[in-house]
Amino acid sequence: MTVVAMSHGELSRFDTLMRVERGEFRIDDAVVNLALKRRQIFRPLERLRAEGAPGLISRKRGRPSNRRYSDALREHYHDFGPTLAREYIIERHGTTVACNFFGR
Repeated sequence: MTVVAMSHGELSRFDTLMRVERGEFRIDDAVVNLALKRRQIFRPLERLRAEGAPGLISRKRGRPSNRRYSDALREHYHDFGPTLAREYIIERHGTTVACNFFGR
């Protein structure tokens, strides 16, 4: 038996789609429950049929963000506060960064 870690939203999506599969819900009920358009229900439903519960897990999980800053910048300014780090990066590197550079 495989254990699958799912977020609350993924678990809710799984439950709703399983109800559709069992005939307890219609597609229109799933539309209301998942706050999706009717045509958006069919893709996760097909993945559920093909892959089971793991098919509903986010494909982005475990991958780095496309918007993250380089590790070199983070390592160089690791002991700076966010405001001071931002000022130095703008001054030294000529680039701007978001205020939440360090996730604070």
